[in-house]
Amino acid sequence: MKIINKPVTIGILILMFVLAGYTPAARGEAFIAYGNPEALVLDQSYQDQRAVKAKDGSFFLLSPVEGNISGEYRLKVNKVDKSGKINWQKALPVNRSQIVGLFYPTSDGGILVSVMGDRSAPPQKARLVKLDSKGAIAWELEFPGEAVNAVNDCNDKGFILVGQERKAQGQVIKVLKIGQDGKYSNDVHGFVRSFAEADSQGAAYVAQLLDEDNYNDGYIVAGYTQNGSVRRAYLLRLDAYGDKKWSKEYKGAGDAELTFVMPIPDDDEIEGFIAVGRDNYPGKNSRIYLLHTDRFGNKSIWKDRETADSGLAEMSFGTEGRELIGLAIYEVPDEFKEDRKINDEEIEGMGGYMLVGLGRDAEGEHFLRLLRINEFGRLKQQRDVTIQGQALLPGRSGQDDDYVELLHGYTAGEVGISKRLEYATLKLYLEGEVDNDKSAPLAKETNYEALIWEIDSIIIPPGQDRIMDIEELIHTTAFPALDPAVYSITRGSIIWPDTSAYLGELRIGKADGSGTLVFPDGTRYNGQWRNNMFWGEGELIFPSGERYQGTFEEHMIQGFGTYTWPTGEVYNGQFLNNKRDGYGTFTWPGGVTFQGFFSQDKPEGQGSITWPNGESYVGEMRNGQATGWGTYRFPSGEYYEGEFQNLIFSGLGRFYWTNGSVYVGEFKNDRLNGEGVFVWPNGVQQRGYWKDNRYMGTNPESIK
Repeated sequence: MKIINKPVTIGILILMFVLAGYTPAARGEAFIAYGNPEALVLDQSYQDQRAVKAKDGSFFLLSPVEGNISGEYRLKVNKVDKSGKINWQKALPVNRSQIVGLFYPTSDGGILVSVMGDRSAPPQKARLVKLDSKGAIAWELEFPGEAVNAVNDCNDKGFILVGQERKAQGQVIKVLKIGQDGKYSNDVHGFVRSFAEADSQGAAYVAQLLDEDNYNDGYIVAGYTQNGSVRRAYLLRLDAYGDKKWSKEYKGAGDAELTFVMPIPDDDEIEGFIAVGRDNYPGKNSRIYLLHTDRFGNKSIWKDRETADSGLAEMSFGTEGRELIGLAIYEVPDEFKEDRKINDEEIEGMGGYMLVGLGRDAEGEHFLRLLRINEFGRLKQQRDVTIQGQALLPGRSGQDDDYVELLHGYTAGEVGISKRLEYATLKLYLEGEVDNDKSAPLAKETNYEALIWEIDSIIIPPGQDRIMDIEELIHTTAFPALDPAVYSITRGSIIWPDTSAYLGELRIGKADGSGTLVFPDGTRYNGQWRNNMFWGEGELIFPSGERYQGTFEEHMIQGFGTYTWPTGEVYNGQFLNNKRDGYGTFTWPGGVTFQGFFSQDKPEGQGSITWPNGESYVGEMRNGQATGWGTYRFPSGEYYEGEFQNLIFSGLGRFYWTNGSVYVGEFKNDRLNGEGVFVWPNGVQQRGYWKDNRYMGTNPESIK
């Protein structure tokens, strides 16, 4: 017989990670939110954070502010230069239930922001705010729908936007054209249109089309229609006034939808369209969907129809066990088409396109899939690339001669009171343009085209005026109200000899009441004070990312509070003299939880440990370890009751099986080791000696 193994542990203070199970996406349901506006958020902690690089190389950052003295919830927008210097900052009041939509840099050096209601809540109209190059509000506008999914520039310096509105019968597509002043008057410079050609439909992309003289030739929209449970890919062609010229549905192999579309130019005229998206094969994982049409939206094989190697009008690309969706497709510059020589080696040129797809494997990890398509629609190269960042942004139209900008990824965070931004841009280069690129694969694999993540790493420090910096922290901190009958207070600042700076309420020249202290190393305290000491409710934030929120007494963490680590651990409970002391709960990122008593930062006395798989320990803790008498239970119903040493069955104990069997005796290393009695379900007893779960007989010498 053998005892079921429990997780390998080295005391309860070891991190435990559990890999969640994976289930393929259901039919007609994408593994990413369809029509996710501009930013594709892979980590939901980034839902209301945005970062985008402007054409001049500066950056726009957006982050939520939980509250301030007035109780407002706001979105803070910063524009910073390449060195991290803040050019300007703007706070936008929003409702707490609203979420960020678009965050789109404009050609005039400003930014366009949209916010919309929580999609699970009753419908609310989305709101558009345009900030100019100096951070002032240029205009505000209510979008005629609940969500704005995409925006693009127009040749009159205005914008074309697409989103949706919820109706009783389903969603309808909303298209809005506005001028640079944010207005529309039902002409070529501005209009609003609704399109309902199915039970429900949505749009993920919109772009303006120009004729041979660069005049407005209308717009193209990519999305889907849905009738009942059947979803179809959808293209909608509009004229310059927003009226429909044509619309087409495309079946694919199952449920299909489009996320991006681009025109195919031919001598300054539009020959047709190439679109990408997702195609669900019945009973299988979703695949990248590639569509080729003529100028009227009719499915068409790729150009050079006399060539047998031409691509089909509808194609899909996928891998068993992996979910895939096409995000965008970009035409490579003319330079890529030319034959070239690198180190005396002749390299054949190749025109065509680079298709950018997003994948998710069976473990739930995201990755990029890049497909190199030639000008005849044939797949020539495929490459999976690791994602840089927790959120993704599309590349940009209008490429340079020697590279294609495919995608952006970013990660934003805090380093003390400074902000940190890692902003990555994925580019496709001609290999000859990348000097001494030792990582370039063989020519037969890449045609000497190099994929490179170019990363900007920026630290955005607080301002040089520390009092101004603290005032900003004060403005974004919620403070408890003070009773004026108790406190006779003023407001002011104190600079200590070590350059620690305080700004807040003063009583007889001392910090007393509510205030903020910033230390030279970036540590900051926000909260209540008494006689120049932390005293009462407050929050302490360290440069490492660790954070405590709770009660203080005489400058010490004392009482009840919550301490969090950047690696995901959380302690919620009692403290004494800056240490965990008393009753509390400690939780690890993988879901392992300890609940019980602490002494001097370590579990001590009675406590319990639970694992995500259903296993649990209840018993004694000594010096931070599960040592002493306790009970360990398995999800199957079996359990051990007895002595432990560092969470290992060790000493005297009893083990109960679900079939009614019981062993009473000695244990060592989680196994039956030593003298004991095994009782079968029918009551028969087997006495003797055991070694590593094996019965050795009644002779004690047998286990030596």
